[in-house]
Amino acid sequence: RTYLKCLNIYYHARYMYVNKLLNHAIAWISNSSGFFGGWYTGGMAKIIFANWKKRVTSEAGAVELAQQTDVEGIVLLPPHEFLREVRAVVAHAEIGVQDYAPDAFISGARYALVGHADRRSVGDTDSIIAEKLALAAGDGLIPILCVGESRAERDNGVTNEVLKRQLRQGL
Repeated sequence: RTYLKCLNIYYHARYMYVNKLLNHAIAWISNSSGFFGGWYTGGMAKIIFANWKKRVTSEAGAVELAQQTDVEGIVLLPPHEFLREVRAVVAHAEIGVQDYAPDAFISGARYALVGHADRRSVGDTDSIIAEKLALAAGDGLIPILCVGESRAERDNGVTNEVLKRQLRQGL
């Protein structure tokens, strides 16, 4: 079993926030006690997924951020348009994609994030997400299913039902 924790790394001109997150991530990966932030991980392998979202807007910015966050045990999830450039400069971290796309494996990605709230908000339904998970796995990627309720669903008290539905349809 693998315990997964997702962190969003936000691009900042001076990378102060990125460096702080990276230090916390490294401490978490190095923690052999099985406890982190009040959670018991049972000694399972830990993988940090650093989702850049669309905060990086230039090739130079993507390359610089990749070089600063190139750490073993972290999976970098840059925007699709910078995958090849990031892959070219990363030596220690692994590479993933923010959403499944047919060219992801060719770009050197190993993981595919599927079902992120950003994609759900623009129309990815549970059935589309299930199809993307299957296609990503079929292309040799390790699919990572994101689940989560919207603010309205949380406010209406249906969080558990939403998460159960997303898990059933996604898995």
